Amino acid sequence: MRFSWDEAKRLKTIEDRDLDFASVLTFFDGRAAIHQPTPRNYEDRWKTTAEIEGKFFTAVWLWRDGARHVISMRRAMTKRSKNAVSVTADDLKARQVRGQTRTDWVKAAARPMPSGADPDDAMEPIDWATTVLPVERPKIHASLRLDADVLEWFKAQGRGYQTRINAVLRGYYQQRSR
Repeated sequence: MRFSWDEAKRLKTIEDRDLDFASVLTFFDGRAAIHQPTPRNYEDRWKTTAEIEGKFFTAVWLWRDGARHVISMRRAMTKRSKNAVSVTADDLKARQVRGQTRTDWVKAAARPMPSGADPDDAMEPIDWATTVLPVERPKIHASLRLDADVLEWFKAQGRGYQTRINAVLRGYYQQRSR
């Protein structure tokens, strides 16, 4: 698992919100989290919300170059940058062990809710109908014959098309297996 971010934005988020992008692994550490697609400006963004220190926090991120690129972190309610940082989950764990992350979840939870003035703010209301509770399911490699137009349509949706095909098949399976 890899992560990346704009370093200047990380430092500004620490200053403004007491939240450090280097603590983003907390959202993916196995705790219950809601991962909701939140497309913006033709980007496939994700909003991940989890309870931390008794409050809900949200990280907005997107897939970029094989990494989860963090755009925003804040209490709950993209441009490429030359300052982007890319790190692995192991790197983030090592930073935490060395005390090199500066997130203060308690102080951040005590701050007022954001205004939403920043377009990257995670302020959209949660549409519970589109949320996904991630469940680790083993994947197997399979060869599958699909109609060409169906496959091209899914591919035209961008990165993650195989995951979307799997989601459609899972929905069909869940409907039929009740």
